[in-house]
Amino acid sequence: MERIDDLNAQIVAKFPTMVAARTAHGSNPSPENPEALRKIEEEVAALHAESTRLVGELPAASGLPIELFEAALKEDEQATAVEKKAPDFASLNPGYKEAGLRLLHFEEGYKR
Repeated sequence: MERIDDLNAQIVAKFPTMVAARTAHGSNPSPENPEALRKIEEEVAALHAESTRLVGELPAASGLPIELFEAALKEDEQATAVEKKAPDFASLNPGYKEAGLRLLHFEEGYKR
């Protein structure tokens, strides 16, 4: 699991570079930009492929019945579906976070 977590951390760490490369490629048609984009996308794809391979080996490596992994995957997918349906109140109302912080500070002051 640590190796999978490490690979996923490496992928996430490369996202800003990949976004910058895609932005540069789209906004500046210099010869270097397509090569930089190709390189970072290949690096991320290789890390993702290795992570996927290792995740696929987890059931066999654990010695546990495959049904346990399938049930866990199903629960994870259901939880993800619920998260995707949940509204992001902060994006719906930009002042939502600030109002919550003000309320929190008010309650903290009230307790004193």
